[in-house]
Amino acid sequence: MTDHKTQRLQHVAELLNAVGRDTETKILSTLEEANPNLASQIREKMFTFDDLTLIDIRQMR
Repeated sequence: MTDHKTQRLQHVAELLNAVGRDTETKILSTLEEANPNLASQIREKMFTFDDLTLIDIRQMR
């Protein structure tokens, strides 16, 4: 994957992280139907609450 494509996927993931949960779900489910691989790549780049377990306690302060 090119660096430019990676950056674009990251931007889309950041936008989806910023919208409401309903909007995010609708967009990703529609994208999943049209292009499951792309939807998966975007989901991988999105921040989730599971990511909080990866943050060192010192970084949380």
